[in-house]
Amino acid sequence: MKKFIAYILFLLLHSCSEFKSEDEKVIHLADSYYGHYINTNPEYALIQGISSELIFQFNPNSLEDFKRNEFFEDSLYTELLAVDKTQIEDKVNTITYSILKEQLERTADLRICKTYLWNVSHRYGLHHRFLKLAEQQPLETHLQRNAALKRWATFPDYIQNELNNLKTGISEGYTMPKEVVRAVIVQINRILDYDLDDSPFVKPVLKTGDKIFIQDWKQLVEQKVLPALSLYRNFLSDTYYKEARTDISMLELPNGEECYNAYLRLNIGPNVSGAEIYELGQQLVSSNVSAIKALGSELYGTDQFPEIIQHLRNDSLNFFHSKNELMTCVDSVLLYSKEECTSYFANLPTKDILIDEYKPYENGAGEMDPATGNLQAYIRINTGYQLESTKTDCERLIFHEAYPGHHLQIGIEQAQIKMHPISKIISFESYTEGWAIYAEQLAEEMGLYSSEAATIERRSEIGRFMVIDAGIHLHGWTREQVVDYCAEIGLDRKVGLGMYYRSAVWPGQLVAYNYGGEEIKSLRKLAEEQLGDRFDIAEFHTKVLENGSVPLDILRDNIVEWIALDVNSQGD
Repeated sequence: MKKFIAYILFLLLHSCSEFKSEDEKVIHLADSYYGHYINTNPEYALIQGISSELIFQFNPNSLEDFKRNEFFEDSLYTELLAVDKTQIEDKVNTITYSILKEQLERTADLRICKTYLWNVSHRYGLHHRFLKLAEQQPLETHLQRNAALKRWATFPDYIQNELNNLKTGISEGYTMPKEVVRAVIVQINRILDYDLDDSPFVKPVLKTGDKIFIQDWKQLVEQKVLPALSLYRNFLSDTYYKEARTDISMLELPNGEECYNAYLRLNIGPNVSGAEIYELGQQLVSSNVSAIKALGSELYGTDQFPEIIQHLRNDSLNFFHSKNELMTCVDSVLLYSKEECTSYFANLPTKDILIDEYKPYENGAGEMDPATGNLQAYIRINTGYQLESTKTDCERLIFHEAYPGHHLQIGIEQAQIKMHPISKIISFESYTEGWAIYAEQLAEEMGLYSSEAATIERRSEIGRFMVIDAGIHLHGWTREQVVDYCAEIGLDRKVGLGMYYRSAVWPGQLVAYNYGGEEIKSLRKLAEEQLGDRFDIAEFHTKVLENGSVPLDILRDNIVEWIALDVNSQGD
């Protein structure tokens, strides 16, 4: 450890002196962060198709590893603060500086949560991550297959480190809620119940056709991978569950309120408290309820909010009656939404997005897996969930995840060649999810929804998940309170529970959607007011998306600068 610290100090404290300009210093520090991140997150590099190098290990996950990483980030941050931002000449480097600074500050703030001591999740747990790695790891060459065998042979060591971390978490008062632990145990049991030949750890390698490799792999899975996963499951069920906390509120953890605010910083940006989020969410809910009452009078002849929602949920035409009907709808919505986007965007992603179904051991209402490397982009459908939701929900899922949402946004982002590579590994939820919420509204403007009632259904959710998240973590909202709050807008119990459990494992993330969406809407309104007849929707979208995922203050600066340049050019 001492040798590592000395090395990092030497590397960072002396290297920047070699560069004359502030631009060169920023690029060097960003290069250092990128290289360090890829080297200490090899799983991420493989899954995202960032690195083609042979990887023989998993992400380092011992307590000492986490401390080493913190020291590296602190040393890098010290050097970054020594850069004179006002002297950076290239705009791309200015954005890179801001991205790196915000990333280092928000991860430093999050340390108060000690997240590695209670890393158990039914949505993004280690069992999900490793199954995804098994499915996506490169196996085309003999060297890649050999690397995979060596890497997965260390899986028991990784699990042992994870168990040590969780034990330390128990001793220090950091645990996940019992309800989450129980869900994870159920998921792992489903994975372990597969016969070896059908195991999701084994099936991806069968495509290689390499009989010797397949035999070696099956032996490794049977003798090391599955026993280690069983050990993890047994610890959760026999030991951890008994010690896990009963209340999902962050206030049950040491420094709970500070931890929740750190999660808000992680997901939406600095200087916004949980109390402010709770109030803002309520304001958004109130304003949208008023708008819905006016719409209800037009569509249903009533301005009573409960009656309006009841009309929506009683419309049998707004529900699917079979899986085939659902999948046919998804296909057609994908097709026409992409076609319509050509009028609202200067460019579309070069890769299409395909449809995939959730596995039995997965949870969620739907999501997308972006195209990485040679891998295809997928919109993932939870058929059980979608069959119980409305057609409008399904349409919104496509608009949110595919066109004009995440797939379009990420596809354009990946096509950008001017940004520093750190933009591919650092993401800002308020930007990415804010864009997807904006996309849902844009789809309405584009005439993509099949029902006029979709406006009511879409607006009924705005702000509610902000209230739920802050309500849980700051005001002790119970599971039934969350379910009842969702029921007010016609969402069934399953959806309410989904929001409840999601907030438990990913505090603050639900806040990012409307927080970011409102900011993009605000910027568009500003541009429309300032530019008047010169406002071009495709150009506005280009300016929002051109730098990829950035902090919201950087996005605002970019749009304000674009507006000012246009206004000034008219004056000239």
